[in-house]
Amino acid sequence: MSHDELETMILGYLTLNGWLAWPTHGPRKRPIMPGIPDIMAVRDGQHAAVEVKIPPDKLSEKQAKWLTDLAEHGSIICVATKLEDVYSFARR
Repeated sequence: MSHDELETMILGYLTLNGWLAWPTHGPRKRPIMPGIPDIMAVRDGQHAAVEVKIPPDKLSEKQAKWLTDLAEHGSIICVATKLEDVYSFARR
């Protein structure tokens, strides 16, 4: 499965479970800000950030910093290598 396919599946799954979810990259697949997670989502006052990784890809230092900073501000953090990785927080 490709990164784009997994990202699309996660966005759809989050939406089906009541999340307002969006990708953070523009039309040229460049992130708005270096290291920002691939997907942001909100539901019922909760914020979630999802970084999509297809092994053997690993988090960069900038990505790890973003996730740490968001977690410190109360965001749900998920590094997803498969759709099932978002189940723990996404289900109603």
